[in-house]
Amino acid sequence: MSTSINRVIGIDPALSRTGLVYRTSWGYKSPEEIFTGKMRGSARLGHIYRSMYKYLRIKGLFHMTSLIVIEGPSYAGENLFQLGEATGVIKAACDVLCDCPILEVPPALLKKFATGNTNATKKDIMKVYPSASDHISDAMVLAHLGMVYLGQEKTTLRYQAEVVKSLKSKPKKKKPTQLPKGKHGVAI
Repeated sequence: MSTSINRVIGIDPALSRTGLVYRTSWGYKSPEEIFTGKMRGSARLGHIYRSMYKYLRIKGLFHMTSLIVIEGPSYAGENLFQLGEATGVIKAACDVLCDCPILEVPPALLKKFATGNTNATKKDIMKVYPSASDHISDAMVLAHLGMVYLGQEKTTLRYQAEVVKSLKSKPKKKKPTQLPKGKHGVAI
């Protein structure tokens, strides 16, 4: 049996407040939020990157993380472009600083893992994963999901096992088809 400690970071990205928490087999650690307030554009993105850097550095998570689990976008929301930028900055920071896999979880699967209901509300999730904010509660769900996904924790809840199974059985990307080559060997 390995003596290494698995650390999973759960991240709930949002434009005004991003929830962060990491989890080991000993439980949740260091719940935090990145507040961006009224920042916009590159000021917001820079603040998010610097905040991610500080969180990962202060918590000693540089290259010490097994998996990062981040909530995917909700296509029903507004400001999808800005949220995509912020999420991209978070993923880039995690990729560079942690050098570990990043698992993106659709919002409906996050809700199902937490409550068994894909239409659960933030209040429903906070009842099962209580914290100071709904962003941290979501991050806690994601970190817990990551530990189950890695096989570091077992679940007796059928709906949680179904979520993990569906994430593990996502279809693999197909190899791109070869384009026909022209006269000089260049794809046309």
